[in-house]
Amino acid sequence: MMKGLVWKSLLTLLVKRRIGMSVQQLAGIELSTFMVAKKLKVGFIN
Repeated sequence: MMKGLVWKSLLTLLVKRRIGMSVQQLAGIELSTFMVAKKLKVGFIN
C-alpha cells in the first residue's frame, strides 16, 4: 500500500509540473513550481 501511495504522489507531481510548463509556454508568463502545485487540484482516484 505504501508503494502505491509513493507512486501516486510522484505521478501527481509530474502531472502538475507538466501542466505548469504548458501554461508557461502558452501564456508566455513565468510561474513558480510551488504556486502551480498549490493552485492545481489534480488527484487520482484510488
